[in-house]
Amino acid sequence: MKIKNKIYVIFFLTLFFSCKSLSQIEKIEEQIFKTIIFDRLVKEHSGFFIECDKHVIPFEENDFLEQSGLIDIPKNVLFELKKNSKNAIKNENWSNSLLEELNLGSGFLKLRKCLNNEDIVSLFEKKKKRQTIFGISKPIFDDKKQHCVIYVSILAFPGSVSGSSFFLKKVYGKWVIVQEYDFWMS
Repeated sequence: MKIKNKIYVIFFLTLFFSCKSLSQIEKIEEQIFKTIIFDRLVKEHSGFFIECDKHVIPFEENDFLEQSGLIDIPKNVLFELKKNSKNAIKNENWSNSLLEELNLGSGFLKLRKCLNNEDIVSLFEKKKKRQTIFGISKPIFDDKKQHCVIYVSILAFPGSVSGSSFFLKKVYGKWVIVQEYDFWMS
């Protein structure tokens, strides 16, 4: 009986710490999301929507160094970003409750829920004009959660997409955008 109780205790402790770890990661991802929204997007755009999907974009060290010009980033951080981008959980979405927390007026955020692919198609069919729909990727972190790469795309109309990447660093407990890089459009 004692062995069975020990197994239960170990199981519940493992479950507790894995859930706690997951919620800490979600909290950090939400901090990154808010940093991107408030420090960049709200300053440059109004009247936008947010796509639900957290796309996972592979991190390529050589592209990062060439595009960003940030040559002083430690090699181990770049290695960890690449490794963690390969191991990132796919098929995740931004939560609607996170959008509600942003407390942005309708002049900025047009809808307090994120849009899935069907919503996006329907929006373009209904409005028949340009929109601003941000796709914000899943943040990719180094192992110590002190550096992060995130990708933002802007869908204006089907076939008209642009975007860029952001490198962030945690400074005195706050996430700071260090560099925007890798600008592209189609």
